[in-house]
Amino acid sequence: MKTYRVQVRYKGKYYDAEVKADDDFGALVEFFKLGFQGKIEAQEEALYRPDRCFVTTEEVNNGSRAIDNKEAGVGVQMGITGVSAEASNS
Repeated sequence: MKTYRVQVRYKGKYYDAEVKADDDFGALVEFFKLGFQGKIEAQEEALYRPDRCFVTTEEVNNGSRAIDNKEAGVGVQMGITGVSAEASNS
């Protein structure tokens, strides 16, 4: 089984949950089962058109999208910067 993140935007509402399934279609089935059971709460969404339905699925590689804030403290540089600051000659 894989973990999938499913997001649905419908009629001005936003639904988001992680489900376990064997494939994309199974993830959608599990997502809607949870939705019909009332286990996924809707959030207000003003960015999308209320007359359209947007559905996205993505496989979560590590099985969780939780972030451990203890790994990096304030002021720690992450990754490589695109532009490096240098002293001015003026």
